Amino acid sequence: MSLTNQAHLFDLEKEKVYLNGAAYSPLLKSVVAAGMESVQLKARPYHIVPKIHFFDKVDEVRVLIQKLINANDKDEVAMIPAASYGLAIVAANLYRWPNIGKKKKILLIDQEFPNDFYAFEKVCSTLNLAIETLAMSENYNESIFQSLNEEVAMIVLPHVHWITGYKFDLVNIGKLCRQNGIMLVIDGTQSVGALPLDVQIVKPDALICASYKWLLGPYGQGFVYLSSFFDDGVPVEESWINRIESDNFAGLLAYKTEYRPKAQRYNVGEYSQFIQIPMLHKALTQILEWGPANIQSYCHLITEDTIQRLVEAGVTLASPNERVNHLFALEFDNMEQATTVYHALSEHHIYTSLRGRRIRVSPYLYNDVDDLDKMAKVVIESI
Repeated sequence: MSLTNQAHLFDLEKEKVYLNGAAYSPLLKSVVAAGMESVQLKARPYHIVPKIHFFDKVDEVRVLIQKLINANDKDEVAMIPAASYGLAIVAANLYRWPNIGKKKKILLIDQEFPNDFYAFEKVCSTLNLAIETLAMSENYNESIFQSLNEEVAMIVLPHVHWITGYKFDLVNIGKLCRQNGIMLVIDGTQSVGALPLDVQIVKPDALICASYKWLLGPYGQGFVYLSSFFDDGVPVEESWINRIESDNFAGLLAYKTEYRPKAQRYNVGEYSQFIQIPMLHKALTQILEWGPANIQSYCHLITEDTIQRLVEAGVTLASPNERVNHLFALEFDNMEQATTVYHALSEHHIYTSLRGRRIRVSPYLYNDVDDLDKMAKVVIESI
C-alpha cells in the first residue's frame, strides 16, 4: 500500500507547518468527533451501559493494540495513564526477577527521556543495584551489545531515541538479553504507531507506550504490554475493576482475591475512561488501516531530498545512518546557534522542537515535500 498525503483527515491550519509529532500529535478529525460524542455520553450518564462502557470498549482497544504489536492475546495489554506508570509496574516487580540477588546493575541510555532514570533510583537502592548509563556514540547498538552480560539485571531503552531518531536493534539486543538473563524493557512512545514493532520477534518483557504522540491519541492515555513473567506479579495499585467478576456490579460486595488474567491486574484505576478510550479506538483503527511500514515509507519519500539538501549546505544530521524516517535531528555547534535557527523557524510558523543544541524534526502523513522545503530554506538562511 502506497500512502498519499493525509492532511485532509486533520484540522491543521494551512499556513502552519507542523513538524513536531514527536512532541504531541494533532488529533484526527474522527478522533475529535469521538471525543465530543463521549463528552455528551458523560453529560447524560443514564446512557452509560456498565458492561459496554466499563469493559467491552476497552477490550476492543486492547484487541487493536494486540494487532498493532502482534501480541498473542489482548490480556497481555494493560491500560495505563502515562509511560511513567508502566515503568512503575516494572520497578515494583524487579525484585522477583530470576537471580536478581546476583545481579549488579541496570543499563540506561545516555540522554534518554528522564522518566527512565527516575523510575529506578529507589528500587536500585533497595536491591543494591547500580545504574549504568551508556554514553551516546555513532554506533550505539554495538556499545549495547558489548555491555550486555550476566551482571546486568535489566536494560531500559527506547526503540527510537527521542531526540536523534537513532533506531535501536531490538531484535539482537533481545537475543542477548535472553542469553544473559536480562529483563528487556522498551519505551515505545516514539515509535509504536509510526514504526513496525513485533513483540513476537523482539520478545520484550515490557513494552510501554503513551498514546499522545505516534498513536494519535489523547493525553493521559497509554498501554503496557507485559510478558508472562508479570502474570502473577505485584500491581502498583489494588483496584476493584482488576479483580475477577468485577463486571458483576450486583456482586461487588463479594470481595475477590483473584485478579483478572495476565496483565489485567496492572490496569490503572478508572481505566475505562469513557471519553478517551473511544478516541484512542478511532486513532488505532486509522493507524492499522494505514500501516506503520507505509507511514515510514511516506516519511522517507517526503524527507529524503530535503535531508540531502541540508547536509550539502553544511548542516549536521544527528545519527545519519541508523535512524528512522519520522524523526531526525539537526545538530549545531552550540546551543546559541540552535536557538537562533529554532526561533527563525518559529517566526515562519514552522513547528519543531529545540533539544539542547539539536532541533528535532518529526514529520508525518499530514506533511508534504513543500513543508520540508520550507523548513530547509529557513534553516539554511539562518546558519
